[in-house]
Parts: sequence; C-alpha cells; structure tokens
Amino acid sequence: MEGNRIRLASDFYITRDGTPAASIVVRTGAPDKVMEAARDLQDIIRRMSGAELPICDDAFRVEGNKILLGPSGYTRIHNVVFPEQKGEWCLLRRREDTLVLAGNDEGCYTGTQFAVTMLLERLGCGWFGPEELWQVIPQKKTLTVGYLDILHTPQFSCRRTRVLEKNPEIGRRWYQGGDKSLIEHAYSILFPREQYFEAHPDWYCMHGGVRDPYNNRSIHLESWQMCYSNPELAQAVSNPISRLWQKQHIKREYAKAARAAGQTAQGAAGTAKTTGAAAKKAAEKSRQAASFAARHWKGALIVGGVGLMLLLVMGGLQSCTAMFGSTGTGLAATSYLSEDNDMLGAEAAYAVLEADLQHELDNYESLHPGYDEYRFDLDEIKHDPYVLTSILSALHNGVFTLGEVQGDLAMLFEKQYILTQTIETETRYRTETRTDSEGNTYTVEVPYTYYICNVKLENFDLSHLPIYILTEEQMGFYAAYMQTLGNRPDLFPNGSYPHASIPKEPTYYEIPPEALKDEAFAAMIAEAEKYVGYPYVWGGSSPSTSFDCSGFISWVINHSGWNVGRQTAQGLYNICTPVSPEQAKPGDLVFFVGTYDTAGMSHVGLYVGNSVMLHCGDPISYTNLNSSYWQQHFYCYGRLP
Repeated sequence: MEGNRIRLASDFYITRDGTPAASIVVRTGAPDKVMEAARDLQDIIRRMSGAELPICDDAFRVEGNKILLGPSGYTRIHNVVFPEQKGEWCLLRRREDTLVLAGNDEGCYTGTQFAVTMLLERLGCGWFGPEELWQVIPQKKTLTVGYLDILHTPQFSCRRTRVLEKNPEIGRRWYQGGDKSLIEHAYSILFPREQYFEAHPDWYCMHGGVRDPYNNRSIHLESWQMCYSNPELAQAVSNPISRLWQKQHIKREYAKAARAAGQTAQGAAGTAKTTGAAAKKAAEKSRQAASFAARHWKGALIVGGVGLMLLLVMGGLQSCTAMFGSTGTGLAATSYLSEDNDMLGAEAAYAVLEADLQHELDNYESLHPGYDEYRFDLDEIKHDPYVLTSILSALHNGVFTLGEVQGDLAMLFEKQYILTQTIETETRYRTETRTDSEGNTYTVEVPYTYYICNVKLENFDLSHLPIYILTEEQMGFYAAYMQTLGNRPDLFPNGSYPHASIPKEPTYYEIPPEALKDEAFAAMIAEAEKYVGYPYVWGGSSPSTSFDCSGFISWVINHSGWNVGRQTAQGLYNICTPVSPEQAKPGDLVFFVGTYDTAGMSHVGLYVGNSVMLHCGDPISYTNLNSSYWQQHFYCYGRLP
C-alpha cells in the first residue's frame, strides 16, 4: 500500500501499438444504455488508436484484459460491490486485469455512460462544444490506465440547462442528468408549499394582492415563483444546501468504512473456519490413489459402458493419469479420487451454509426489525452436489480433503448467493384529532415516513461458476467428472442432478444418405458427431472445455465453412434467415424460447431432418422435436447465410 493507493504490478493496457489489448464485456441481454455506452467506448478508442475492441457477452470465456461495463457474471465473480444508493452514481475501478465501468442506469439516469466519459477524459479526450472544432480526440496507438478507484456521485440532482438540451451529445459528455428538472425556479422544490406556506406565507410571491399556496400557474404565473427578495428566505436556502453537501460526504465516508469493515470481517471468518476444519483431514493422497481401483470397481464398468467418451480431455490430464499408467487413463480422468468422508463432508458443509441463509430469510423480520413493510424477491436456495464435488475436484487436481476446501466452499457460496437489502421511503398520511383553543376538536392529515425493506436473493446457479473460476485445463477435468458423475452415481443418491444414479447415455440417429448429398450439411454433421456424448457445461465453447448449446453450434459451423465467432443462441438467430417448418431442411438451425429465464432465444440445435435435431443437452445427443417439451418452447427454424 502507498497511502490508500494500491500498488499494481503494471499498467492496464487497453490498446498496444494500434492493436486491441482488452475486450469490452457486457452481460447477456444488457440494457440499451449499457450497449450504447459500450459502442461509444469502442468507437472513441478506435478513433484514438485505430484498434477496435471487441464487445463480448459475459456468458463466454473472455481471456486477457477485460473492461466490464455494468453488472455481469464477471463483476460478480470478481466480487465487485456496487453502491446501494438509489441516486445517480458512476464507478471506475481497476483491479489487475479488469477495469470496471458502471453506474446507475435506472429511469432517467445514465451512470454507465458517465463512467465511460470519465475514462475517456483520463485518456486525454475532451468535449468543449457541439462541433468537431471543440472536440479533442488525441491520436495514441497505445492506451493504458494505472490505478483507478473512483465512485462519483453528483452533488446536485439536477444538472440541466436549455443550452445542453439542444445539444444532447455534449449534454451527456458534460454529465447532464439528474432526476429533477429545476430549470429556473428551484427554491420551490426546496421549500414545498404544503410544508412551509402556513408558517412562512411571505416566502411566496404575491400577485394581485393574493399569495397562491397551490402553485396555480394557470391563474397566476408569477405566483409560482418564490419571493427572492425576502432575506429570511435567502438565509433559509443556504442551510439546506449546506446540509445536502454534508450529508453526501458522510454517506460516502460511511459506505467506505462499512466496505472496509466487511472485508476485514470476511477474511477473519474465513481464516477461522479453515483452521477449525483442518483437524478433519483423512488419509494421505497417495493412499487415496492406491485404493482407487478397489473402491471403484463399479466405476470401471460404467466408464466402459459410456465408451471412455471423454478423450476430449486427455491432452490436459497427464498429471492425473500418470499415477495409474496408460491402461487406467480413462478411468482416472473421469473419477472422483477423494475419500468419501471428505466429499460428503464438503457437501454437508455447503448445505450448512445454505441452511444458515434459509434461517436468515425465514426470520428476516425479527432479525432486522424497524421497518413498516418487508418485500421479498427470493430465488430458490439449492445446488447440485455433483456440480460442487466436480468443481472442488477440478480445483485440487482430482483429490481434496475437507480441510483444504473450506475456503473454496466459502468462495463458491459467496459467488452463488447474493443477498441484498434496499430501503425505500414513502410519505404517507395519518388522521389525527386535535383540539383548538376553544375546546373544539378537528382532524388533520399528518405526514409521516413509511419505511419499506426490500430483500432480494439471487442464486447465480453453481453450474454457471466454472467458466469464470476454472482454467481451461480445470474446465476439462470438470467436464469429465460431470459426464460420469465421477463414476460414483451412488455418492449422492438423492441429489438434484437428473437421473444421478444412471450414466448419461447419448441417443443416436442415423442420418439418411440423401441428406448427406448436401456438402455443407455433410461437413456440419461430420464435425458435430465428433462430440456426441460430451457433457453440457455452461459457457463451454470448445472440445477442451466441452460445450453449452450455443457454444456447440458455434463451434460446428465455424469448423464447417463459416466464420461467425462465438455466438449466443440469440446471436445465432440474428445471423439466420427464418424459415417455416415446411421449408426447413438438414443444416438449418432450430431455435427455442423459455427453456430457462433469459430474454430472446434460450436454446439452439442443428436440424438433421425428420423432426430430429442434434443439440447440446446433457449430454450432446439427438432428440425428437415432436416431444411435448420441445413443441412447447419451439420458436422457429433459421437458415445460415
């Protein structure tokens, strides 16, 4: 540390000698405001350096330096904490190979765009007027940034002028915005008539001998204004503004202290857990390896039954398979090697974390009292024990003890579950009975603040984490374990994994010879059938990591004569021409919606004719499109260009 500045190993390269050195990353289905900011950043960087940064979807593995625009899977994995405040803010934060640019984009706010503009200004850009003459876009082949940790919160909720409204491009560069429109007569917002008129009628303008407390502009335009010549009003104005500045400063300092305290507490808790669990270590790794063959004789039969289909990872498994010799390669590559006590213990420890979370939610009102209303938006608390065990096995080269994975369990839990609390306030009114000086009773409507506690739990899905936290080699291990359930279908007999006790055999289909006369389709199916039996891995896009649905189709068509890059299901749909079911032919793609919670296309397969598709289910397999499930989610066929 140097003061409160973090030392970083090197600068963050955005471009290097006129070539891209970073990628812009947005989440799947990012809001229009984020996409506009991404394209703006891409355009200005291109104009500065000649390098066009790719804009990537967070569902894919992105290597190298990453500019993360807005919340995404990557910001979650990197534990980026965004402000909980509802007003406008923007964040610029650099950590090693990531640069986070984000802001509040809800409603009228454009925080992410402001973050982009602040970065560009630090790279030397400037916008001083509406024409090119007043714009500075320096020419630099290499663009870098050093340390960045900025949370910018505008001091004023209105930053609008009529001049900037006529020049929206300059307006957004000058951080024009806010949720209030105080074009001229701003004091009336600071001193609402319903609160101040009765006590201070002379603060409000007189017109025609009448002070209008109801802001009736249709009758008296001038009565809408306040009496700016009143010295008492001028003195009162200064106080709220001073308090506003002070309040904003205190909030920022409090948030900074809270974050620091939270990080310290988390670190201490993690250390304590790890130390306490270390006593539960079982046998040595060497003994685990030596006893493998005896303990997993059933597993040997299972691997034989699926044909040792995971040769996909053989190139990356030499360190594991060397313990067993060449004859045991397939078995070692696909099997859990840890002791049962350690694997079951890890699952139990994770279940305890989930039980604690559930207890927190079940008793939230008593644990967090003081609010008038509680509103809950909760994802289900659940995980697949085979996914957990496969991740831990991949992280530890095939063998782990319970003591070794305590920190991993805490890390995975933190990334899978995000619990947030936000507080809303509303001004409501209650009727009170009062007595005047003559003893007469009357009722008045008295305003009060009504507090609403919003509680949100997000389950990121444990199976979505590997693409972010594992290396490509570890992803290969993970895919192998998931394909055969570690050759231990008996380990979690009541697990949530579908048909956990049954090896996942692919289904096959014999392509009619006449369909293979189409050379393009013949090339596609020749490539696609190489991977029949490979497991579904969310975010996977190559044989070394296995595939998800869009990763599989992208790989097939890119190795069959096209060059479309790595696409999502929606991206593949966008490059296709829709065709009717009657016109569909082998080689077309088939698209589905609603197979999981995402906007647009959620699944894609390769149509092979006769109402059959080849797709990455679990595992990659052929399936009949006439089933009720696929008919329910079917959207259309699409023809590649």
